[in-house]
Amino acid sequence: MGRLLLFGFFVYLGYLLLGEVEMSGSSPRTDGRYLVVETDDLEFRFHRMGSFSESYMLFGGNKLGKNSLAHAFLAGLPVTEARLISQRYPDFHMCKSPGAKRAQRATKSMSVVGAGASVRRKLNKVVNLHEKRLRSGGERTCVSLSGAPLELDSVSLKADGSDVTRQVGSLYRRSSYFYAEQVEIDDCQSLLR
Repeated sequence: MGRLLLFGFFVYLGYLLLGEVEMSGSSPRTDGRYLVVETDDLEFRFHRMGSFSESYMLFGGNKLGKNSLAHAFLAGLPVTEARLISQRYPDFHMCKSPGAKRAQRATKSMSVVGAGASVRRKLNKVVNLHEKRLRSGGERTCVSLSGAPLELDSVSLKADGSDVTRQVGSLYRRSSYFYAEQVEIDDCQSLLR
């Protein structure tokens, strides 16, 4: 009986671990001067456009599934802008505040590609924390991202290598993509000072 319980425990643990791998998607890879991201059917090639390091106060976030191009979608207000707005409107993060409109205009939408499994787990943690705090009416979640902005170069079918950039490229170019090499959860109050 004890062995059966132990076997059941390991099967359950494996299920949980596989579920985490499924949610986190595949790792991007470098191919010459390109960063390559694959989904089940497509291969995307990006150019890195310099580097960035920025902190954001989150106003939205979603984890994206295994077959998604990015690993997370974040809507964040750069902390430098949040500091300026909070000087005049300390309650700007509340919808009823007069500063909310200014914050909305300055909020950036980002499709984030995580560099590795630990970064993708941290992105999941950030989104989960944001959702939990939002549901409970708690404090805002702030995050610091370091990496590189990405520019889409090409899209091809994995099955036969056909270039489909002309057909679908404009759809994917509507988003701003970022390659995150580091993700840190920050305390918003200390960042706003």
